[in-house]
Amino acid sequence: MTRACVHCGHELTDRDVRFCSIGCGRPLPTFYAAHGGAGASLLAGLFGVDGGHWSTIDPAAVPRRHLPVLVGRTHLVGLEAIQQALGSLGGLFELVVFNRDSPGRMPKPLTDRAYIITGTANATITCPFVAAWRADPTDTTAKDATAFITRFRNHYANSLENS
Repeated sequence: MTRACVHCGHELTDRDVRFCSIGCGRPLPTFYAAHGGAGASLLAGLFGVDGGHWSTIDPAAVPRRHLPVLVGRTHLVGLEAIQQALGSLGGLFELVVFNRDSPGRMPKPLTDRAYIITGTANATITCPFVAAWRADPTDTTAKDATAFITRFRNHYANSLENS
C-alpha cells in the first residue's frame, strides 16, 4: 500500500510511518477505533496511515507530537464506546471523529450524547455517511468524502501549528 503524508502528500516508506521525514517533517495521525466497525480502518486506509483499537494504546509509548484520532459511529453503542475511551485515555486523543452510521439527522438522544462528548474531547469533527464508501472505501471523489477529507486536513494542519 502506498502511503502519503496527510499534510504535504509526499510518498512515505514503511519506516516513515509516524512522520514525513523528507517532505514537511510533520507527524502523521493514527486512527483508533472506539469499537468494532467504527470506521477507523477505512479512514486509515483513505489517508494511508496506521489504525488500531484504542484499548491497545500504551500511553507511555505514544511518541511526542503523535496525533492520535479516536473514531466511533454515531449510534448508541458507538457513542458509549467513545465515552469509555475518553474516560480512560481522554487527554491522549487529539481529535474525535464522529463517523455517521446513516444519512439524515441523528435522533435527539444521540445528538445530545454527541454534544456531551464534544464538551469533553479536545476537538471533534463529523465524517458524513458516504454511500460511495459502501462499494469502494477508497473513493475520494464523492462530494461528502471530499468535504470531510478537506475538513480533516484543515484540522490536522491547525493542530500542528498550535502544538
